[in-house]
Amino acid sequence: MLSPEEVAKRKQELEQRRAQKAAQQRQRTLLIIVAVAVGLVLMGISFFISYQSGLRGDSGQAQAGSKRIHILVMGVDDPTHHGSRTDTMMVVSVDPTTGDVGVLSIPRDTRVWIPDRNRWDRVNAAYAYGGASLAMRTVSHFLQTPIDYYVLTDFSGFEGIVDTLGGVELQVQRRMYYVDNAQDLIIDIQPGLQKLDGETALHYVRFRDRLGDVSLVDPLNQQYDGRVERQRQFIVAMLQEVLQPSNVAKLPSLVQQGWNMVQTNLPLDRMLAIAMAAPRFSMDKVHTTLVPGTAGTMGGASYWLADTERLASVKAAVLYGEPLPLTVEILNGNGRSGEGSQARDVLRSNGMEVVNLGNADHFDYAETLVRIYDPQHQPQAERIAHLVNGQVVLDDGESRRADATVILGRNFSTLDGSGDI
Repeated sequence: MLSPEEVAKRKQELEQRRAQKAAQQRQRTLLIIVAVAVGLVLMGISFFISYQSGLRGDSGQAQAGSKRIHILVMGVDDPTHHGSRTDTMMVVSVDPTTGDVGVLSIPRDTRVWIPDRNRWDRVNAAYAYGGASLAMRTVSHFLQTPIDYYVLTDFSGFEGIVDTLGGVELQVQRRMYYVDNAQDLIIDIQPGLQKLDGETALHYVRFRDRLGDVSLVDPLNQQYDGRVERQRQFIVAMLQEVLQPSNVAKLPSLVQQGWNMVQTNLPLDRMLAIAMAAPRFSMDKVHTTLVPGTAGTMGGASYWLADTERLASVKAAVLYGEPLPLTVEILNGNGRSGEGSQARDVLRSNGMEVVNLGNADHFDYAETLVRIYDPQHQPQAERIAHLVNGQVVLDDGESRRADATVILGRNFSTLDGSGDI
């Protein structure tokens, strides 16, 4: 039997061995961290050199980093089960050279042609039929835009992202209340400015009211409401949080959270291109909207039916950074019958969005005027003036209906020679 002194000595030796082992473990961990960090730095430097060479055009070709990256983002209940339909779908367009970001939300009931099935169906069925690959082909066909990358996620990691940000501040328009005893779910969000934590944010983006996924609530001004529109508003609010300087320190944790919650085919060089463009991103370069259209029924099934005319201009603006066409109000100021409709047809055939047709305050206008209320609209207003033989006037007031007001005068004529001269 060991004496007390021998027991103390053995105990001391054991403690020393444990301390030495812990020190060795810390050293190995530190070496691994250093090796990974050095590897990432070298990889970043290597990519930066090749990326900058591409921007300078060293190869004589436009490099991948200088082009817009179109990514199909999908949310499903269970990403491992291909039989699931997508609950959320949007196309994110990123230009790493400028920092421009566009987000086009696609309502899940949108009627589209699914190539491999050779049939019309709801867009959210594409993933169920053929996974991410078929979903990308379907959306590419629908938008006539090449989409090579996807990000697939469920909502299990969504709460963690929001909580890592410290919550997302959002203006809640109305009380959101819903009880589902089967799922043991209670949603109760009060109206007003709220700081939503992860759980509450998930409730917000999944809540459905009588408007359903999406509804055109104001056709004149093309205003939408419903779950898809709330999701768009949440994305804007979330981006505002992410782009705040105070959240820069949280980016490593956010990246880790995001990586753990998604499946993607984005290659490393594309990810690095986006990451390296981070200093260029700002909220004034973020443009979000949803596929314009209206609810309808075809073949006994309910769909969201896209407005193809408006979709073309929305796609050009959000996915390719082109200016969104002005909304135009046409007022007859010369008293000649039918000329308002004639001007409307000409402007619409040239991609303009005419939202109202009526009479001016009098019929004694000699000159056709194109009134705008924002100096930034001058270039597009000049094009409208060219089409209707008018002149642009900057008005300090406000239009209640449109970005531009066209008042047809006695000199009204159209570019094709029709109308009075």
